Amino acid sequence: MEKTDIGRVIITGASGFIGYSLVEKYLEAGYEVYAVVRENTSKMLGLKNESLTVVRCSLENIPDLEDKISARGFDAFIHMAWQGVAGCQACDLDIQLSNVRHACNAVTVADKLGCEKFIFAASIMEYEMMKLMETEIPAGLRNIYRTAKISAHYLTRIMANELKIKYNAVVISNVYGRGDVSDRFINSTLRKMLRGERVKFTKATQLYDFVYIDDAVKMIMGVTAAGTDNKNYYVGNMEPRMLKEYILDMRDCVDRNLELGFGESSEYVGVSLDYDEFDIRAVYSDLEIKPQYSFTEGVKRTIEWIEGNA
Repeated sequence: MEKTDIGRVIITGASGFIGYSLVEKYLEAGYEVYAVVRENTSKMLGLKNESLTVVRCSLENIPDLEDKISARGFDAFIHMAWQGVAGCQACDLDIQLSNVRHACNAVTVADKLGCEKFIFAASIMEYEMMKLMETEIPAGLRNIYRTAKISAHYLTRIMANELKIKYNAVVISNVYGRGDVSDRFINSTLRKMLRGERVKFTKATQLYDFVYIDDAVKMIMGVTAAGTDNKNYYVGNMEPRMLKEYILDMRDCVDRNLELGFGESSEYVGVSLDYDEFDIRAVYSDLEIKPQYSFTEGVKRTIEWIEGNA
């Protein structure tokens, strides 16, 4: 089957927090979506749409997509899948090296499926890792994940360039919002606050940036459609602030009387970004896309979702 006039994309990691929202928004935009998920996931069962094709394929079997997908000719292959972004698996060398291989295999199969562009989900942690290596601070095992992301980022671009596939990396910062059930900072902290818990923090003076899920997805879709070939695009709110300010905003959205334990948790050992390491406004300058939701608006929407899905 050759490419039609209708937009058509492949999304791996489609059952994840960001991947699932991408699937939803592409379907709303009228695209044909091939959502690649793990063999045993049931998350996609509730998403009914005649333009959605759910493809069950584990990361290690990603070359099998050539046979599992009969269509040919896609606007983009969006690679969101990654095993072990936190916890023990993020420190597991074998798992992280496998992720690098899987990402490279994804480029190869994207070429065979006739994809015009390959989108790699990079991470802001890559820049933290590069900055760390310029210091004498010990690099712990948790940096294996960050280093694997750098390797996959570079290698997928090399392979895409060799295969004449257009390429963009979307550098994802800290995404939060509806649908998140992970232990990401915003999600886990809001849930503790909603339970009335006293939450302990560091002094929280480092710069951070958070972006609401709908804005993040809009940016990724914009880059996929019109990003400059081989350019990295930061996916974030474009206005980094001191972490403490975000925490106070969350507290105020939940209960202004909640006590917060600033300085009661061990200080973070590592490096912090000043956000001059990359072009934080590229999606706005190149694509005229900027966030729609302020942090407070995003937090209120997230609280509504949490309370509605308790």
